[in-house]
Amino acid sequence: MPLAQDDEAGTDLEAPFGNPTNNMIEPNDKRVERILKKLKQVQQKGLSCFGSDRHKFRLNPPIDEDSIRRFEAIQGVSLPADYRYFLMTAGNGGAGPYYGLYKLDQWDDFIDWTIDDPPSDILSLPCPLHPEMSRDVEWEDQFDDFVSPYQGIMSIGSQGCTYGMGIIVSGEFAGRVVYLDADGQAPYVVREP
Repeated sequence: MPLAQDDEAGTDLEAPFGNPTNNMIEPNDKRVERILKKLKQVQQKGLSCFGSDRHKFRLNPPIDEDSIRRFEAIQGVSLPADYRYFLMTAGNGGAGPYYGLYKLDQWDDFIDWTIDDPPSDILSLPCPLHPEMSRDVEWEDQFDDFVSPYQGIMSIGSQGCTYGMGIIVSGEFAGRVVYLDADGQAPYVVREP
């Protein structure tokens, strides 16, 4: 679908990903296809980067939809559509940024590390973190009325040491990735889902 026409050259200018209204959104199937293609290229070239010695640029086999539905029912959440699609079509963890992506059953890695005896519904409790939150030394004070500032966040990977990656699954900012530090540095919630 042409977005515009370059009158001098007489050619159509295409919107990225064929979407003239929002050139930042790529359909899930195309995104996963692109990721899998890049992983294959990196493997073939024998490239490496921080953390790749652990995941070797390989994804685990995908997880079936019934397993995801069971997880969602037990936890009382709905996984973000993009993440759900990735788990079912690309892989259940493995290659990813830093030390790679966790399997779905590792969702509580950061919670277990930072909260003593978390309640069983910790994932379904609305996450209070947001992109505009205060990130100063006393950042946790703004969340005193919550079980934990990390409620509603599931772990999706490790950056090493005390740093982790999560995805918000409950609350206003569900679907956003959040960068976490178990040593108490303020989390960073990405602005775009």
